[in-house]
Amino acid sequence: MLTHRNVLAQLRATAQARHVGADDVLVSWVPPWHDFGLVRFIIAPVYFGTACHIVRPAIRTIPDWLQAISQVGATHTGAPDFAYRLACRLVDRPPSTSRRCATRRTAASRSACRPSSSSSSASG
Repeated sequence: MLTHRNVLAQLRATAQARHVGADDVLVSWVPPWHDFGLVRFIIAPVYFGTACHIVRPAIRTIPDWLQAISQVGATHTGAPDFAYRLACRLVDRPPSTSRRCATRRTAASRSACRPSSSSSSASG
C-alpha cells in the first residue's frame, strides 16, 4: 500500500536525485497501475509541473517508446529492465531500421521486484 508519506518521500527523493523540474519532459513505458509508473510518471508530473508522455506498455510498442523519447526530447524515461534489453536489440539493427533514443538526462529501470541473478547475500 502506498501512503501519502511514502509518495511524498519518493517525490522528494526524485527531485533531489534526478533534478526533475518544470522544464523536463518525461516518457514512460511503465504501466500506470505499477507503483513505479504511478508515482514516477503520473503523480510526479503533476507535482513538478512537467510534461509526461505515456506509451502503452506492450512488447510491440517498444519502437514507439524509443521514437517518443527522440520526438519529444525526453529528459527522463523509465521502463522495466527487459524493455531496455529489447530496445538494445532494436538499436543494434542497421541504421535504417534503428531509432535514436537518447534522453538528455536519465533512464530509470525497475527489474519487476526480482533480485538480480548476480546478487549475493552477506551474513554477519
